[in-house]
Amino acid sequence: MDKGRAVRPPNCFGIRWVAHRCVRTSFKLRLRPKSMKLDMNGMKLSHLPKSKAAIEVFGDFLKYLFRCTRSFIVESHADGASVWKSVENDIQFVLSHPNGWEGAQQSKMRKAAIHAGLVPNTDEGKARVRFVTEGEASLHACVLSGLADSVLAVSAFPGSFRLRVERSFF
Repeated sequence: MDKGRAVRPPNCFGIRWVAHRCVRTSFKLRLRPKSMKLDMNGMKLSHLPKSKAAIEVFGDFLKYLFRCTRSFIVESHADGASVWKSVENDIQFVLSHPNGWEGAQQSKMRKAAIHAGLVPNTDEGKARVRFVTEGEASLHACVLSGLADSVLAVSAFPGSFRLRVERSFF
């Protein structure tokens, strides 16, 4: 059986398939602040289906990723079903977003997680969705992977300046 075809979601909005690999288009950028200009070197955002909003497309993508993750854990671990059952109602989700996105964009991403069924639409459910900027995620990945044991990160924006030092003690 062609596994690449078997795991394709039945309705994959905003996603293209190339050589049995899922290639996402930039639907997440539709959640950006309206004041944030896009410089995509001539590329354009792909059109969304007329019946879908960007939050729904992002939610569908999160649902697909979650379903694949659950299937992998349940099917590939010796006691996968019971492991999954023990954590499924307390999973913490950490979503990354571009630097410069704030509360409004995080709120849209949280709504997408609720749309995907990752968490319930309750205060407790919403608290299980957390955010990290892509810059912070990259910084932590470098430190944790051993690419660097000390990193100095500087963020400079109009009206603000942030300096951060990370050091790995592992």
